Amino acid sequence: MPIPSRVLLRNTPENVVATAFSSTASCQQLLSHTSVTKMQPPYTIWLTQIEQIHRFVYHIPNLAWELMDYATEPLSLIYKQAKPLFTNEAAPREVCIRLIAEPFLRKQLTGQHAYLAVALERIKDEFPITDWVDQEIDMSRVLKGTRPVRVMRIYDNGEFSFVP
Repeated sequence: MPIPSRVLLRNTPENVVATAFSSTASCQQLLSHTSVTKMQPPYTIWLTQIEQIHRFVYHIPNLAWELMDYATEPLSLIYKQAKPLFTNEAAPREVCIRLIAEPFLRKQLTGQHAYLAVALERIKDEFPITDWVDQEIDMSRVLKGTRPVRVMRIYDNGEFSFVP
């Protein structure tokens, strides 16, 4: 059974608040309570199928396809040519996307097109997360040995760099 629309996932390997893109209002509410950083977008878009990337990015360099297909650890990629996240809104300067490869997490997310995920540490203190989410799930028992998520910025010329 898919997870609810708004969920707090612990140990994925980080603690993440995620909401289904099918609920525009929930996504916009979550974004309004997210702290912005200069190093990378303050959120990650989680995909359950690689083809879903076309909804969020105009141009996907060949290197990015290969990295998503063959990554053996959690990997998020930052793209410059982002599409608008929501109808009638401007496109973000860049977008961070992670193809969910962990079998249990992928199974939980099945049935939704994509999720907007924000690390708990980037949620502003005044936002009542425990009241807002529909469910809290501890993934530590099913995701044993999961490594930290690596973040890589992909440039249009095929070059890349890891984000600290």
